[in-house]
Amino acid sequence: MKKPEVRDSDDEEYDFSEPCHSSEEEYNSSESCDDSSDDDESDSSEENSIEPETAASTVTILVKFSSSKEERNLFKLKSSDTISRLKTMIKTQHGVPRKRQTLVYRGRVLENHETLAACKVERWSIIHAIFCPEEISNPNVVGVDMAVKVVSDALRVEVKPWYTGQEIKAIMESMAGISLGDHVLSHWGKLIEDSSSVLSTEGSSNMINNEDQPPIYLLSKFQITARGCGWEEVIMVSESHTVLDVKKMVEDFAEVKPENLMLCHGNGGDDKMVCLDDDEKTLLFYDVKEKATIWVLGRSWKLTIKMPQVGDKFVLSYDKVGTIKDIKDYICKKMGIPCSSQKLFRKGQLFDDEAASLETFNNQLEAENSVIYVTFGAGDDDQVDEIEDISLIFERDKNEKGLIEYKVVYKSESDENSESGESSDSDSDSSDLVSSFEIKLRSSCTIFDLKTAIESLNSFRICTQKLYWDDQILEDWETVDDDITKWSSVPAPLTIHFETPSSSSNVGANEKIVSAVDRADETLEEVLVPQEVLERIRGQPGFFLDGILLEACTLLPQIEAGSVLCLNSVVQINVTGPNGATTKVHVNPSYKFKDVKEKIELDCGIPFGLQRLTHDGDELNDDMTIGLYEASLGSLWKLRWNFCGTSWSFFYPWYKDCCRTG
Repeated sequence: MKKPEVRDSDDEEYDFSEPCHSSEEEYNSSESCDDSSDDDESDSSEENSIEPETAASTVTILVKFSSSKEERNLFKLKSSDTISRLKTMIKTQHGVPRKRQTLVYRGRVLENHETLAACKVERWSIIHAIFCPEEISNPNVVGVDMAVKVVSDALRVEVKPWYTGQEIKAIMESMAGISLGDHVLSHWGKLIEDSSSVLSTEGSSNMINNEDQPPIYLLSKFQITARGCGWEEVIMVSESHTVLDVKKMVEDFAEVKPENLMLCHGNGGDDKMVCLDDDEKTLLFYDVKEKATIWVLGRSWKLTIKMPQVGDKFVLSYDKVGTIKDIKDYICKKMGIPCSSQKLFRKGQLFDDEAASLETFNNQLEAENSVIYVTFGAGDDDQVDEIEDISLIFERDKNEKGLIEYKVVYKSESDENSESGESSDSDSDSSDLVSSFEIKLRSSCTIFDLKTAIESLNSFRICTQKLYWDDQILEDWETVDDDITKWSSVPAPLTIHFETPSSSSNVGANEKIVSAVDRADETLEEVLVPQEVLERIRGQPGFFLDGILLEACTLLPQIEAGSVLCLNSVVQINVTGPNGATTKVHVNPSYKFKDVKEKIELDCGIPFGLQRLTHDGDELNDDMTIGLYEASLGSLWKLRWNFCGTSWSFFYPWYKDCCRTG
């Protein structure tokens, strides 16, 4: 039933039958069972004789329950009713025995035999109800007399062993007459959570004399702004919150585990940043005050979930999914695909142990932004009578123009004569063609699953793959068995547009050239680039795809048709983060300074707002490009990247040539 609401007007009528929905006989019987000394019969007859009720003889009170911040009920009694009667009415509504109820009014615990008039409970007064947990055998145990310090005042409160922070707040609310929802309690230098026992804090159990107990501090919360990589949130804290407490508050926003986060306090200036490097220290220690800004540093490692059957992909934070089951649950919730129908692949491996940690499969998952492939549908385990593990060895057969072909050899898991070294190439991160590779999966998998596993290992797109039994092409829906004899990849003709620095006087302008790819096994370093194009590039040339520098050994069939590659000078900056680790960041002269900051934020976990790019100490416009800077102001060595008192220069690295001239 909907509970009645408190209203300001005394003239309006209220329906008090809901809070007191039991009959007088129910009240009397339950009260007599709890305490035979209470005489409810006289109360009942006296109350029934009053008709109509008058304001002088009735009291409407509001009972607020410490077990719920929002729950409160209205009760209508006579001023001559006892506290025991009020407890009986509360028991009827909430099922809590009277002996486990503690009622507090204006900071004083009300006794059962006292009347409302004797306790000076007036109309619309608020009484706080505290319920003792059932596991406490003696709710009436004598408590510890402790001081609760509010600003400069110290109030004495009897704290029973089972009192939690919420109970102390309820008592203090009744004393102060104001809501303390935005306050926290601190004892022995530790925060007391609303659900934690006050006397369970460190040191409390060792104190024998009440006089030795330090006071409980009631602290008000205040707002600070937490800013991270691409997000900003206002959070409520107190002076007693530790650095670790704040890390836990911002964990969901940063999508990084607290142990991998670092906090800084300041406005972003080089000399005014303070690193909050001790998790046990409080915000008071670091002088963090209201409206302060806390910078949250930490890279969020990403997992890209690719679903080739639906042509969709999405990104997950690595710190949010610890096991294979976590990923499947997320996909089930997002896409509606049952966990039992999902198959997950990475680097040619089938993730078939749902309880296994991701780190079990590859210790580099956190060292790179990894891609996990997901298939679903036909080929589920429950559709196959006998399920066995299958290992397929793909051996390079021949290499005709426009064709990549491997023969397939089945390998039994129990075959001790198989060469263990054949699968070593499958664990390599090199994209170059290998003489052999190995795929492990189950007999319940389909041909499509196998193609997906191969793409996850060697990046050959599923649409370019064909599997054969002799000369017969196998369909995607067929299951994997010992009929596969050959695999090939015949990529569609690939045309790549190369953006290069313009030879015109327009600094920073680009022009496009078109290059057709003739060989399916060609790598980037084998692509013929006209000499006049390379002459425009200063330093080491490199191919960039979506702002990412590609390795020279990348196979062209692994690049999606229609992609636009940028052939430009490679510019490097070594970024040292707050944890001391150095990351190589590669950009090119077409990058705007804001693009540089965004890439450093993504690769290193350093927020955009903390970074500064300067020339001779002067901060530069974010819309200026590296190429325009060099043409206008001179050497890259004077372009400095600044962060928390450290600075680094941009430079042209010198690597092995990654392009052929022709």
